[in-house]
Amino acid sequence: MLRRLTAALLFALAPSALAAPCAIPGLRAKVVHRSSPAAISAGGGFVVMVESSRDGTGPSPTELAIQPWWLRTSTGLVKPVIDVIAPGLAVYRIPDGARSVALENGKTQLAFGLIADKRLPPAAPKVTAIKRQDSHGRHPSTSVVVELAEAAPAGAVALVVADPKGKALAWGRPIGKSVWVYNSGGGCVSLPAGTVASSVGDQVTLFWLDEVGLVSPATMPVVVETP
Repeated sequence: MLRRLTAALLFALAPSALAAPCAIPGLRAKVVHRSSPAAISAGGGFVVMVESSRDGTGPSPTELAIQPWWLRTSTGLVKPVIDVIAPGLAVYRIPDGARSVALENGKTQLAFGLIADKRLPPAAPKVTAIKRQDSHGRHPSTSVVVELAEAAPAGAVALVVADPKGKALAWGRPIGKSVWVYNSGGGCVSLPAGTVASSVGDQVTLFWLDEVGLVSPATMPVVVETP
C-alpha cells in the first residue's frame, strides 16, 4: 500500500504533470460599437478587435482582425479599406461620401452607423510608467502594465504600445488608471499574431484608439521599467 502511495506521489510531482497543459481559449474578431446606429465621425470607421473566446478559433499565424467582411452603402457593397492599428486591432474605414453604412459578413449585419461631422481624436495618453513583470512558477508568465495619470478619455477603446518608429506591439482595453497591454496568462491564453511584450529598458510610445477609429497623437518615448 505504501509503495503504491509513493508511486502515485512521484507521478503527481513529475515535471510532465506539473507542466500539464491548460485549456487555452480561442480567438474571435468582434466589432466594437456602443450604440446602434453608431455615430461615426468622418474619417473614422468600424473598430474590430480580436479577443479571447471559448467559441473562437485557436492561435492563428495570420491577422484575425482582417476578415472577409463588406460595407453596404446606398450604392451597394463596397470592399473596405482595413487599417491595421496593432496586432488584433483594425479599423474598417468608411468610404468618402457615404452617409450611412453597414458592416456585413455575407449573412449578418454586424454593425450599422450614420456618418456624423468630423470630430477631434483623443488627446495623447498621460503615462506615468510602463512596467514589465516576469514570474517563473509552475506556469511562467509575463505581463506589461501601463500606469496612467488619469483614466482614458471618453470613447477610447484601446491603448496601443508602439516602438519609437511607430510599429505597434500590443494593446489593452482601458479600465481605470492601470491598463494591461500584455498578459501571457502563464501560457494559458491566446494572443493575436504579432503581439510583442516590451522588454525592460525598451523605449516605447503609446496612443489611444477611440470607438469610431480615430487615433490620438503618440506620447514621447517612455522607458519600460520593472515593478
